[in-house]
Amino acid sequence: MMYSSGRYATAGTPLEEAQAAKNESHCRSLQLRPDDHVLEIGTGWGGWSIHAARNHGCRVTTVTISREQEVLARARIAAAGLSSRIDVRLQDYRDIEGTLFRKPWRFSVGLPRGREGSTQSPRPAHFRQPGLAVFAD
Repeated sequence: MMYSSGRYATAGTPLEEAQAAKNESHCRSLQLRPDDHVLEIGTGWGGWSIHAARNHGCRVTTVTISREQEVLARARIAAAGLSSRIDVRLQDYRDIEGTLFRKPWRFSVGLPRGREGSTQSPRPAHFRQPGLAVFAD
């Protein structure tokens, strides 16, 4: 289950295959490796994190401000056996402390609205240099 559409190779491509293709495309854009620790801003239902950790071996810290998404994502991640690779946080991305990420990831261009209804990008202090960021929808 994903929020956005997939990447369809043909008109007959099944939804699940199209969503996996889109997830993989974003993983390739991030040049993911097993030693990467990715920050995902906007957990959704955990689909991208599961794909990235399962297929690329990276660690993912994913943040959401939705309790419902946190609960379902944790359940899906546990069912996939990836709880040791994926850290789900019920937290505003602006409140992340103490961890540096080389590869920040944002699945949709509009950052989640948090307190004061504002949108603002993650602080550069969260990211190690050199780094690579992908903003996509």
